[in-house]
Amino acid sequence: MDQPSICQDVIEVINRVRHLTSDEGYFARFYEIYSTGCNQVEAWEQLESEREEVGLPNRYISYKSFINSLYNRIKQRVK
Repeated sequence: MDQPSICQDVIEVINRVRHLTSDEGYFARFYEIYSTGCNQVEAWEQLESEREEVGLPNRYISYKSFINSLYNRIKQRVK
């Protein structure tokens, strides 16, 4: 019976929180979810749900504010 230790579980949650709180991690996770066949709204909702699971508040209060940020991010990268 191999069960992960509590320390491993804590480290996993900490890494997940770090990933979901950084800009790079947040948008990388969005694209991971989106690439599974979800539409953008579903991917954003799942991502915000994952943040909630680890005790983080919503990063974007609405899909519209998320999309505005996503497009601004894309524009900055294209420059």
